[in-house]
Amino acid sequence: GSSNTGGNEGGAGGSGNAGAAASNGGDANPADVIFDMLTHPIHGMNFPPGAIDSAALADYRAYASAASLLVSAAYEEQKQGIEVIKTLLECTNAMPVWSDGKLRIVPLGDQDIKDGDGNILWQANSTPLYALNSDDFLGSDDPVRVKRNTSADAYNSVKIKFSDRALEYAENVVEASDLAMQDLYGIRDASEFNADCIANIDAAQKLAQIQLQKYVGIRNEYEFNLGWRYIRLEPGDLATLTEPGLGLNNTPVRITSIEEDMDGELISYQTAANTGTALNPNRYNLTTIKRGLFSTQAASHAVNSKFMRLDDAVAVIDLSRWNNGETIYLKFLSFNGFGQSLQDPALVNPITYKILGTGLTTWKAPTACTIAITDTMPS
Repeated sequence: GSSNTGGNEGGAGGSGNAGAAASNGGDANPADVIFDMLTHPIHGMNFPPGAIDSAALADYRAYASAASLLVSAAYEEQKQGIEVIKTLLECTNAMPVWSDGKLRIVPLGDQDIKDGDGNILWQANSTPLYALNSDDFLGSDDPVRVKRNTSADAYNSVKIKFSDRALEYAENVVEASDLAMQDLYGIRDASEFNADCIANIDAAQKLAQIQLQKYVGIRNEYEFNLGWRYIRLEPGDLATLTEPGLGLNNTPVRITSIEEDMDGELISYQTAANTGTALNPNRYNLTTIKRGLFSTQAASHAVNSKFMRLDDAVAVIDLSRWNNGETIYLKFLSFNGFGQSLQDPALVNPITYKILGTGLTTWKAPTACTIAITDTMPS
C-alpha cells in the first residue's frame, strides 16, 4: 500500500469574514502571477498552459481574492522560479500538487469566507474524501503513527516582514500573538518570515494570523499505510481518522504527502461501461481515468498487454530488500461449498516465485480506453 501523512485540520487558517474582495491598492491576484510566471514564453518558464488545472487555479484565485491575500510581485534580481512560486504559495496559504499530469494549486483555508453581509465569497472544501478506521489501515502493530508537539513547544508569536507600500515600500514588520498561550508557556517566537511579495499591511497581518493558527492549532502529524483501493487520495485532500488507541474519532486531517511502495504506473478510473458483443462480451470502456498517480511514470503499452486490477481481491505480501533472491511458495486452496471447508493444503501443489526485486514494467492507458478480458480466475 501507500504511506500517507496527514496533519490535524483544526484552525488551519484562512477563515472568517473579509471586507471587500476587490484589489487592495493595485495588488495582483497570486493565481494570475503564478500563471504568468509559468507560461510566459519570454519572461516565464514556458510551462504548457494545458498542464495547469484550470478549475483548481480558478478556485485558488477566488480564495486569494476573498481572503485579501493579494501580492505585489516586483522582482529586481535573478531568483530560481521554483523558489519564487514556493514563496508566493506560502504567502497565500496554498500548496502545489501534481495530479493526473497537471499542476493543481490547493488553498488550505478550511472555513468559508464571507463578506460583512454574510454572503459567501469563497466556499471551503470541507468534505472528507474517506472516513478511515482500523478496517482500512494496513499493519497490525501501530497502524497509525503519530508525532505530537506539546502546547509548551508550540510557537505563539509570529512576525512577518514585508515591503510596506504606505511607507514607500520600506521594510515593515507585523506580529500576531496568542496571549493565552504566552501566559501559560511564555513567549515562543517563530523565525521571522520574509514575505517580500506582500506590500499591503492588512494582507501581511492576515498571513501572520494564519501562520499563528497553524503553529498553535496543528500540532499532530499522523502516518499510516493504506491499500491501493485508496488510490484517489492525493496531497491536499481531506479525510477523517478513527483510531481508539490514539483517541481519534472521525478526526479531520489533510493529506500532506504520499509515498508509493511499488513501481509501474498506477491508474484509477470512475466508470467501466460494458461495450461487448455476443462474440466478444468482455469488453469495457473506462472513463474519468487518472494516470501517473503517486508520481508513477506514464508510458505507452501495446494492445493486449497484461494489467492488474488492484482491489480487495489482491493479496499483499510485505517484502524487504533482504528477500531479494529468495524463492517463495504459494498455495491457492479451493473452497468446498458443500462441506464448507478449505481444501487440504497437503493436496495442493505450490506455485513458486523467485523474488528478483526488479519491480513491474510501466504501461499507459489513454484518457478513455477499451479493454478485453481474456482470462478469468481459476475455479
